[in-house]
Amino acid sequence: MKFTRSFFPIVGLLLTSTIAFAATPTLDASLQSTLDKYRTKYHIPGLALSVKLPGETATHDYFSGTTALNGDTAIAGDSLFQIGGVTKSFTAALVLQLAAEGKLSLDDTVGKWLTQFPDWKAVTVRQLLNETSGVFDYLAIPDFVSTLSNSSDSTPNNMTLDDLTGMAYNHKPNMSFKTGKKWEPSNTNYALLGLIVQKATGHAFNDELNQRLLGAKFGLGNTAYFPYPQPVLAHLVHGYEADGVTDVSHFNLSWGGPAAGLISNAHDTALWAQALFSGKVLPSAQMTAMTSLVSMKNGQPMKAGDYSMGVGLGIEAGADAFASKYGVVYGYSGNTLGYRAEMVYLSCYDTIAAVTLNNVSQNNKDLTEMMTDVVKILTSSSQWQDYKKANKPDALPDVCKKLWS
Repeated sequence: MKFTRSFFPIVGLLLTSTIAFAATPTLDASLQSTLDKYRTKYHIPGLALSVKLPGETATHDYFSGTTALNGDTAIAGDSLFQIGGVTKSFTAALVLQLAAEGKLSLDDTVGKWLTQFPDWKAVTVRQLLNETSGVFDYLAIPDFVSTLSNSSDSTPNNMTLDDLTGMAYNHKPNMSFKTGKKWEPSNTNYALLGLIVQKATGHAFNDELNQRLLGAKFGLGNTAYFPYPQPVLAHLVHGYEADGVTDVSHFNLSWGGPAAGLISNAHDTALWAQALFSGKVLPSAQMTAMTSLVSMKNGQPMKAGDYSMGVGLGIEAGADAFASKYGVVYGYSGNTLGYRAEMVYLSCYDTIAAVTLNNVSQNNKDLTEMMTDVVKILTSSSQWQDYKKANKPDALPDVCKKLWS
């Protein structure tokens, strides 16, 4: 299941009742069996799954495999993974909080905040967030990734936000397409947002992220941004390239920046999705902005009733063929050189699933198949059927009402 974007704002989609139904041994066994099956089928060293059932706030966590290839240490609750592009939802939320406080506007331009990039001066904050800016992606610089092998956490060659944006700006060309005419991911977008956050607040990006979003505030005690405390690195599991054997866990992750720089686990990722989509992180106006979508096909705003894939601000959402069974789905799927993560919020079902893996693949077929099965199990479970009987949807979009009929 590839993550998409939707046209329905999350605020107002939540169910009004708080009746909850806990996981049963049958559901636990089904999810654990699914995790074990795909780990074995696709030779994944280790992975973790966290789900939130309808009406609940706590998560149910499942683990399979080991922290290293052919290792002896089992994946557990304190095992940490790089979560890649899921980081973008955190950065977007931070920027949207600043917008709510009047410290910046989504219509501000790069030129207002960062005069050192005149070629990008007309790009707006909103276009950086929804990745319709056209700014060149520093990851596309020839040999960029290969240089990372020369930088480890023990002998770091730390890349700053100025380094990352400067490399992209100095690349010729430094635009990949005309601003606003296409959608295409670029980590440079989020590095620029990190610099804008620093300008708008007078504080380092990591300090703002830690103070506003990480730690105890939303229960994210397993989530950290660069530079990582030593205990975080000690619990980072080994991560492997697509060949299945090359260990890249020692590579310095400063290159990820505000686009891909978080280390976390499935448990915290699910808690983050729950906080974000329940309205605890952003005011309603900013949540509406986050879930206002542009098309993946052409970067243009999506109209109500369009179920094709789209992109919000730091999230992906949509319906597409998936909608006929599950309605509007929000989330993000990301990877680094040796890790993958995916979070899913099924707005019609008040259900969340998050998974982290310590390898990458060429086509994500394994992750697609596994998450499709996980969602199928959750939405056909007796827990959800009981929840559906005990609750009534309140002003839900038609796509959700059909599921409840």
